[in-house]
Amino acid sequence: MRSTLASYALMLAGIVILLHGLEESNKAFRKHLGSRGKELLTTMGEKNSSAFTLGVLLSAVAQSGTAATAFAVGLVDIHALPYEGAILVMMGAGVGSTLVAPLLALDIIAFAPFFLALGFFLSHGRSDKIRKIGAIMKSLAFVLTGMLLLKVGFSPLIEKPEFGTFIAHIVTRPALLAVVAFLLSSLTQGSSAIIAIGIALISSGVASAEAFYPLVLGARLGTPIIVLFFSMGTRVNARRLAWLSLAYRCLGVVAGLALAPFLFKAVAISIPDPEMKLAAYQVGLSVINVIVFLPLVRRAAVMSGNWFSKEVAKDPGEAIYLDESLTDFPPLAVPLLEKEITRMANYIETFIYMLFFAPGYREQIYKLQKGIPSLLEQCSDYMFAIPAPIDNAAEMEKYSAISYSLISMADIVEVATGKLYTLWNEGIEQRLSSELRQEEWQDYLLVATDIVRFSLRAFALDDAASVQKATELSKKFRSHDQLLRQIMVFRGRLFNCRQDVLLWSLLATLRVIVTASLEVARGGRFRKRGDEGDGLWEEEKGNYGTDTGNDTLLE
Repeated sequence: MRSTLASYALMLAGIVILLHGLEESNKAFRKHLGSRGKELLTTMGEKNSSAFTLGVLLSAVAQSGTAATAFAVGLVDIHALPYEGAILVMMGAGVGSTLVAPLLALDIIAFAPFFLALGFFLSHGRSDKIRKIGAIMKSLAFVLTGMLLLKVGFSPLIEKPEFGTFIAHIVTRPALLAVVAFLLSSLTQGSSAIIAIGIALISSGVASAEAFYPLVLGARLGTPIIVLFFSMGTRVNARRLAWLSLAYRCLGVVAGLALAPFLFKAVAISIPDPEMKLAAYQVGLSVINVIVFLPLVRRAAVMSGNWFSKEVAKDPGEAIYLDESLTDFPPLAVPLLEKEITRMANYIETFIYMLFFAPGYREQIYKLQKGIPSLLEQCSDYMFAIPAPIDNAAEMEKYSAISYSLISMADIVEVATGKLYTLWNEGIEQRLSSELRQEEWQDYLLVATDIVRFSLRAFALDDAASVQKATELSKKFRSHDQLLRQIMVFRGRLFNCRQDVLLWSLLATLRVIVTASLEVARGGRFRKRGDEGDGLWEEEKGNYGTDTGNDTLLE
């Protein structure tokens, strides 16, 4: 009884350690790809052949086809990779993720403890390169250690009649074996652990490699299921590629079934070892999948490019570019965050404009008022999750500038969707308009909204001309603001009733929004030229740094 429990414990520990090794390999890859990673990925993704190779390398090193696909989608979202290239990366990732199987079938797993010890010492080395090698060595050692424990755990269990009968029951039913592999690979989000179990069973003499071929088919089909599930409600390109990945693998499984006899013969000629045969079947199936689908890539790109197109930007409160799996890779995560903030900036501009110039669209205004703060929170959380790229001056400057702009934009969102919306909802804008001449109030609003527009455009387009325009308009806004305040005092609006206070409050609120908008513009200038003291900050700080609502007037 104890020996049986120990065997099951060894098997469970083996699977967990193997999965941990694959996860560590993924983390090491992301961490050590480096600040030039985006440029490398973009360069390799420019051509079809190199895009496929990129997928193979990403998946082989990270031991995660999902990670490789996530990188590809991120590059598509920032327009650094064509969508067709992302499909080829996905196809390459399907091949790269199978390359660990031959390693598991080799007899080197007995050296796993040696690799683990070596990786431990190297990961504590003085040189950064040595530490990188050590991290990769440790992840490899975990994978091999997991495989070793699986084999050790399976060996005594095979001698148990009840266990042998159970395994034989599954192996002699190909459909059942495929379903089990499908379910297990769906749960583990990969096929490596499933193939490792198959190799361990073959090495114990349970059945031939051919008998476990349904295991390969089921594992291949199950891998994208969880990814497909978690892609629901995420970025459009991620959903497109997730569904296309499922269709791609379904086609591969059908082709694998049809060509199974030819695959068996080809492998039998060159590989006598039973364990290695199963690994070769998995690699061979992925290659067949590529050959069958390759002529359809362009058509698939066009067809899937129309999927979910009507759902883009439906909900202003839902991020469509942020990918949590990429936060530990700043060269890609920061541009995605920048793209999402740009989308939020468009919503902010639309919201403020509609309050004053399209007040009849109450439903849309309410939707933006509820959605923009939610989107801001998602952007902020994403920014905090990205590690500051302190090892690269250029990336750090961009990270700081975007963070600065986001903080300034947060002030706009807080005031616009809070106090300004409340005042608008109470009709204060209409009362103030009736106190003033129509052209004076309209000019004031146009200048204020133009400052918001040009400031947000400066961030979205990284445009120095928009920064300059916002700066010039700020001088005009001060003149209008002072004039309106003088008119208010002349007409006796001196805080002696609640209505007067609300009228002054609206002017003060608009000043705060203009000030925050100019800070966003400064962030755009800072991102483009660095912190150069361009005059915008000094000028605006003196005029709008402290707004009491009547300071300009009393002077």
